[in-house]
Amino acid sequence: MKKTNISNLLHSISVLATLRVVNGQTTCNGGLGRVVYERLPDQQLQGFDDDVVRDSAPPFRVLEKCQELCLRDRTATNNLVRACTSFDFQPGSRIASFSGAAEYEESTCYLTREQAQPEGIGNLMLVPNSVHFTEVCLGCQYYAS
Repeated sequence: MKKTNISNLLHSISVLATLRVVNGQTTCNGGLGRVVYERLPDQQLQGFDDDVVRDSAPPFRVLEKCQELCLRDRTATNNLVRACTSFDFQPGSRIASFSGAAEYEESTCYLTREQAQPEGIGNLMLVPNSVHFTEVCLGCQYYAS
């Protein structure tokens, strides 16, 4: 897959992720705002992986799962409460298949309670084909009720 196709896929996924969160019921700032994710392409938070999700489902499904776990502050394996404020996503590429069914390499998410500076103590590093998502609280004037 060409780099532009991967970039386009990641952009589409992040738009869908943001729309899904905005349309959800997750509020912040005492109900005056809604949680959305800021998308930082080719970035990854260094050294703060609290939980890992690995799945060979289509990348947008894995991203939805990671987003849901982070929004609901749940762990991937045992559904325990765990604070989450950001995650890194590495989509799996589509694999050529003779059966005609779409198959994908494993996609991976690294969920964490930490955020990058200046909001947190983490440092972002350049990692091609990775996208960092961090929670942001948008005020009511930025979304439609």
